[in-house]
Amino acid sequence: MLDTYRREIGANVRTARLRTGLSQQQAAQRMMPPVLPKTLEAWETGQETMTARQLIDVCRVLGVHLALVLPVLELEEPPFDTLLVRAELLRNNEAPDLVPLATWAAGYDDDVITVTPEVLRHAAELCNQRPLALHNMLKILVRAGHRGRPVRSSETALALQKWR
Repeated sequence: MLDTYRREIGANVRTARLRTGLSQQQAAQRMMPPVLPKTLEAWETGQETMTARQLIDVCRVLGVHLALVLPVLELEEPPFDTLLVRAELLRNNEAPDLVPLATWAAGYDDDVITVTPEVLRHAAELCNQRPLALHNMLKILVRAGHRGRPVRSSETALALQKWR
């Protein structure tokens, strides 16, 4: 089972790297500390296991949320909480993965949007995200909104790690 997760994480990292247009060498050099391209290749193929710190750094280099590279647990009905999100937070967010929701939230003035599990699944399709990843991103957005500041994509990757 661990091998399956390692391969799935590696495949997701490879997909994210290809989407960014980076070569293995470019991505490996941008890591802190830099790694060899063959090390990155071993991670992407599931031959080697990344540490949590390395996985977080790969996500930073590729500009993706950690939740997007982790394997999805197949549940019949995910146990999502209903979230209350101020429309203003969605309209003003800086997270690229939530841009489609900014347009959607434009019609809500200053209202609070109730994000039920059903709404979450629809919003996840709109953003081309997994419901669990979107749920976690929205939680981050709501918590940051209570502090009165925007969410940056680099922060969400680190915050998602803290929640897992």
